[in-house]
Amino acid sequence: MRVALTVLTAVALSTALFAQAGGRAGAPATAPAAGAKKSPGAGSVIVFETVKGTFEVETYPNEAPKTVEHVLALIKRNFYNGQRIQRFVANQLIQFGDPQTRDMTKQAWWGRGFQAGSGKTIGVAEFADITQLATASLAATCDSVLGVGVGAAMVGLRPVVEFMTWNFSAVAFDQILNNAANVRYMSGGQINCPIVIRGPANGGTNVGATHSHTPENVLANHPGVKVVVPSTPRDAKGLLKSSIRDNDPVFFLENTMLYGEKGEVPEGELVIPLGSADIKREGKDLTIVTYGRSVLHSLAAAERLQQDYGVSAEIVDLRSIRPLDIDTVLASVARTHRVLIVEEQKPFASVGSQLAYMIQREAFDELDGPIHRVTTVDAPAIYSPPVEVEQLPNPQRVLKAALAAVA
Repeated sequence: MRVALTVLTAVALSTALFAQAGGRAGAPATAPAAGAKKSPGAGSVIVFETVKGTFEVETYPNEAPKTVEHVLALIKRNFYNGQRIQRFVANQLIQFGDPQTRDMTKQAWWGRGFQAGSGKTIGVAEFADITQLATASLAATCDSVLGVGVGAAMVGLRPVVEFMTWNFSAVAFDQILNNAANVRYMSGGQINCPIVIRGPANGGTNVGATHSHTPENVLANHPGVKVVVPSTPRDAKGLLKSSIRDNDPVFFLENTMLYGEKGEVPEGELVIPLGSADIKREGKDLTIVTYGRSVLHSLAAAERLQQDYGVSAEIVDLRSIRPLDIDTVLASVARTHRVLIVEEQKPFASVGSQLAYMIQREAFDELDGPIHRVTTVDAPAIYSPPVEVEQLPNPQRVLKAALAAVA
């Protein structure tokens, strides 16, 4: 597996999260001299020894010569020795490289790039006095990459552009929502823009308010685009193939918390039409309409509902936000007569808001009670891991709302 050698930095985590995740905040990491063996990338393998075990990092000097040279130089200086791992997300990342982690009294400053108390930049390793330049470069890069992709799509290619996270998409909205979304209409149907823009859009990874956005409602508000949010490995494959073959811009929103999920995926051809919802679980007492990671929470809650309360819940996975398969939703409502909408969005003007309006407009006479909702709490994403769990949809919150919906 390739591992980026640039030592990542971020805000320090609390001891509680490391305990939950199987690691420990404040665990010192020492780095022996590199070069004991060669990696598949023809570079040295860096071995990090910690109180929780040893892990290895392969280097790829042919692809990132300056980065590899820089990190190896730091290792020879014993730069990492005695440092603590400041952030850990299970199955996703480890972040360290702040020399201040050797001092527990400076924990509030870990990973921020500034010296505790002074506000001056650290100026070593990945910390440098170029914060504003880096931010400007990030904005220019996102906009430029999208511009190249949109242009390539207009001349007949089918590019797939990846955002490291959809939080960065805001700096490229001109390319996404002015150009890609409108070019077919503004050209009188002469120019298509078959581009796929994919990347993670979710909370739950303890990265704070600026990196936890779920923009599907904003994107779906623009005619001319399609918005897809898969929940399973099988759906991800089938929907991505359909997205690439579609002649419109498709925004493919993933969830980093699902990257470790496993499921059956056909090896051969698999194409799932956009705009087709899927019944993930049949039921007769309650319809739970959901998408993305919230599908897993809803399925877990549905098991509890059946086992502990004798309530049979049907789970409708939208899969596509636009086009929206409202017919499958309405058919389920006609069978159960009660509705719960679960989504990882803020409640105001969300996808669920639109869905609730459409259900009451088209199936009002089928409803035996009000439409209930579970959303992300209407506040910026918080760094505290246990609080963020409660801020987002989870099986317990879904269970509580489901019981209220069938009461």
